[in-house]
Amino acid sequence: MKNFEKTNRNFFNLIAGYYDLIIFKHFLFKPIEKTIKFINIKNNSIILDIGCGTGNLVVAASERCRK
Repeated sequence: MKNFEKTNRNFFNLIAGYYDLIIFKHFLFKPIEKTIKFINIKNNSIILDIGCGTGNLVVAASERCRK
């Protein structure tokens, strides 16, 4: 069982760097933009990230906040 866990961990560590580039950029960009528009973030808003997920939404939201 430990070998399986190690193999699994190694696999996900290997693909982690590509996850955002491939999955986020091509498949999740539009839903994130729609979410940001829906929640209507204003300039100087305070955004709290509670640590769930990849953090892509909070990064996009914080960029919107600075505009």
